[in-house]
Amino acid sequence: MFMRLFTRAAFAAAVALGLAGLAQAATGDYPVQPVTVLVGYPAGGPTDIAARTIARYMEQKLGRTFVIENVTGASGAIAARKAAHAKPDGYTILMGNSGNLSVLPYLFDNLGYDPMTQLDPIGLATNFKCVLAVPANSPFKNVQELLAYAKAHPGKLTYASDGVGSLNHISSEWFKLIAGVDITHVPYRGNAPVIQDLTAGRVDMSFLSMVSAAPQLDAKRLRLLGVATRQPLDDDLPGVPTVMSQGVPDFVSEPWTAFLTPKGVPVEIREKLNKVLNEALQDKEVLASLRGLGLYPMGGAPQELRSYIKSESALWSDVIKRAGITQQ
Repeated sequence: MFMRLFTRAAFAAAVALGLAGLAQAATGDYPVQPVTVLVGYPAGGPTDIAARTIARYMEQKLGRTFVIENVTGASGAIAARKAAHAKPDGYTILMGNSGNLSVLPYLFDNLGYDPMTQLDPIGLATNFKCVLAVPANSPFKNVQELLAYAKAHPGKLTYASDGVGSLNHISSEWFKLIAGVDITHVPYRGNAPVIQDLTAGRVDMSFLSMVSAAPQLDAKRLRLLGVATRQPLDDDLPGVPTVMSQGVPDFVSEPWTAFLTPKGVPVEIREKLNKVLNEALQDKEVLASLRGLGLYPMGGAPQELRSYIKSESALWSDVIKRAGITQQ
């Protein structure tokens, strides 16, 4: 009897060890097939470009194809939802950003995904810097002058955004809350019409990415009042002070991107992807490609991304609540 029980136990242990060995081998060999990278935005945008640039490096290092799949719609929510419900085997990953990871969850009740509970972090990828721009013929030469006018004439100034719920909309509302001013929101459908009306002087100000502002600066159609960063960007925008230093303390607007997996992907796989991601962000060719498009490398450990999403979510959810922002 004892020998029969011992034999069964030994057999069960052998099977368990064999399965564990197979799982470990599968994890160690990862990836053994193409990896799909879900991007919730059209090809050519900053999130898409960052994903493609880094994915090319990952292909070279890991020896497997990384396929970019643009799953557009609902401001990136459809791609995030698809990633959250994908098989947790490491062959579907998400290139998310500040919008679908830290803003949308606080604008909609039924997104179909929760970034904190249904996605696991790989790491932060990039961010881009925003600038406060006004028309070239604007009477305002700095942020203090703009704020002084706004306080003396509540609601008379206007600011343009890419639409209700867009990050430059919410950033502008945060700017207003900190500065204690009333500036009227004029929402547009995307960045192109914002640029068009801002340069024409039909709106008074807007927070733009450096990339979208650059051609208009070169053509002398816009003037910059400040950069929405903690430190001046002396290498890229010499002589342009931060918005923070001009009476709007703690104001920073740096939209970011990050890689995540569905919940439950083995930690060894996520650590492997994190290692290659951080290597990519130190590669000279990758950096040149990113910086040429106004994208700045971030990187760091998976847990740093988790903490970053948590802090960003706390910030934007508070702004959304205090400003009374709702989706129409």
